Amino acid sequence: MPRILTTCPNTGALVSTGQRTPELKLAAMTLPHAFRCSACGQPHSWTAAQAIVETAPSRLLPAA
Repeated sequence: MPRILTTCPNTGALVSTGQRTPELKLAAMTLPHAFRCSACGQPHSWTAAQAIVETAPSRLLPAA
């Protein structure tokens, strides 16, 4: 199942949120989700509008 990725607000790095979902279900996520960032170690939250679904290592799609 594809990983959900977002951008670290401190480093600008693309990081995994630690969650996985089919692309169609990402758009239905309306509440913010918290995670500990692998790039800076700080807690962050993300919403579907800020996230992308990793469809393949070289191809990323934005949330609809």
